[in-house]
Amino acid sequence: MSDWWPDYTEDIQHHWKLEKVYDIQQAQPGQFQGVQPANVHGGRDPSLFGEVSLPDGLFVCGDYMATATLNGAIESGLNAARCAVGYLEKVTVR
Repeated sequence: MSDWWPDYTEDIQHHWKLEKVYDIQQAQPGQFQGVQPANVHGGRDPSLFGEVSLPDGLFVCGDYMATATLNGAIESGLNAARCAVGYLEKVTVR
């Protein structure tokens, strides 16, 4: 904790007491295992849900598609949006 609040290091080290640690299994969605693991560069293919191909024009996003963080959710949303734009450019008659 003193790494987070260096101004209070002495107080934390001398007066704070660890009461309990909780190990919460599967507290975050699986990120780096499975058939198509997530990564830090947009995550999984948004046209797939697990191993199942989605219908044309349907895309998924969320933190479970990338890293289990707000940044991962945003990044996977951008990835899905790029795929949606690409799909619309292909199907739109000009």
